[in-house]
Amino acid sequence: MPKIQLELLHSPPPKMLVIHLGANDLCTVSTGKLYWSMKMNLQHFINFITKHESGILALMPRKVWRGAISVKAIEQKRKHINFRIHGRMSYNNEGKFIDHKDISVDNPDVWFVDGVHLSDTGSDFFLADFRRAIEELD
Repeated sequence: MPKIQLELLHSPPPKMLVIHLGANDLCTVSTGKLYWSMKMNLQHFINFITKHESGILALMPRKVWRGAISVKAIEQKRKHINFRIHGRMSYNNEGKFIDHKDISVDNPDVWFVDGVHLSDTGSDFFLADFRRAIEELD
């Protein structure tokens, strides 16, 4: 994050900022701590671009959560954090929240065999979501 902060301080402000929420910490960090960390980081970025549009790409589902005792519990945690981030953004009018509607654990075509990484088809869906975020912000 420090590199991005320096860029934002020393460069013209971006027209828009799209952030993909990563999900690697869902199995190791408590829900409250992870939400708080995401909220603070997002608020920091939003403060840099107050006159510009921001978009947040939701935490994506996975077929396999490495290190998870319960996949169902991690999925609930992911959905809960997405709900809270989306609610905060809507309430504070902080930008668009973009969900990954085409990326589903029930669609085997979007996953590599490890169940964690996206296949070429899954990557196409992810990039389409990114493109949709940009189009909605533009």
